[in-house]
Amino acid sequence: MVDGAVSREFGQKRSRIREYMQKRGLDALLLGRQSNVSWYLCGAEAYVSIASERAAATLLLTREQDYLITNNIEAPRIRDEELNGVDVCLIEEPWYAVPLAVKERLPGGSLGADISFAGAADVSAEVAVLRYSLLPEEVDRYTRLGADTASALDDAVSSVKPGVSECAVAGAMAEALLGRHVTPALLLVAMDERIERYRHPLPAGKILDKAAMLVVCGRRGGLIVSMTRMVYIGRVPPTLRCKHDAVTRVDAAYIDATRPGMPVADVFDCGRRVYAESGYADEWRLHHQGGATGYAGRDYKGTQSSSETVQAWQAFAWNPSICGTKSEDTILAAPESPRIISETAGWPVLSHEVNGNVYYRPDILEL
Repeated sequence: MVDGAVSREFGQKRSRIREYMQKRGLDALLLGRQSNVSWYLCGAEAYVSIASERAAATLLLTREQDYLITNNIEAPRIRDEELNGVDVCLIEEPWYAVPLAVKERLPGGSLGADISFAGAADVSAEVAVLRYSLLPEEVDRYTRLGADTASALDDAVSSVKPGVSECAVAGAMAEALLGRHVTPALLLVAMDERIERYRHPLPAGKILDKAAMLVVCGRRGGLIVSMTRMVYIGRVPPTLRCKHDAVTRVDAAYIDATRPGMPVADVFDCGRRVYAESGYADEWRLHHQGGATGYAGRDYKGTQSSSETVQAWQAFAWNPSICGTKSEDTILAAPESPRIISETAGWPVLSHEVNGNVYYRPDILEL
């Protein structure tokens, strides 16, 4: 049975691509990155390794036809489980013959690609823009992913107790995510002094005494949800309390400014201004502040020199940090107001008013 919603979504994406190809003067377009293949195939998981940017299948899009070329290893699963409602011609070739099969099907004329391919113009940055503004079907899938990722992280917090190791907590996070059919694309865990020492703490052997930071990027159907939560055993000390209040205030400023039509550089300046007002003027220099997300962990990072503009229904994950703490959720730039999709039900929050709008940001959970 063909999924009508997927069929409608695919039709709109096909129209975006064909319009782009016509304006760009392309006779064919090759898409081989996981982000772009999953986007065009409406959430199809056409990959093997989550560590690779390359998909396990290549899209060859001509003016008239869509081909999905893959090998005899991946074709059965993709055909059976991933293409419901997506009208592409699946080409199965022996695993050793796929590159030749792609070349043989190329039409003459101008060729663009998001991967390295002889004779093709690199159009990866241009193609990425086509997927920034999410369609209603994608918003629905993303919202469910946000809820499942938040729920998984909430469950994993039960593993946080004195004497537990960072790797054990990371394992609990992975188990909770996979139990909800969410792939852990990134897991960061830090305990105590490692939170202050490292902004990107890969889980190691540190044993928890008081403070823990849990960071996750959960992926499903190509979409990625990013979020961070802080935990403390006992009462949060005043210094950390002051820092976390400030970093969540910065986060609220970023979220409030993330509206369709807003220059990303201006969004960045809103956060940087609150850093200074809170007494932490230079902390933004010590860690990137996040940026556009969706089908990539970060399509681009927001900076004071960003040239991009926020698109309607584009996803962002801002992640301001101050030494020892951090605030992060995934949001959508909805036309009416920014929408947070990774809120954790029952988690303590801090409220911050920005331009008359109130935002609730995750507080440090005291255990």
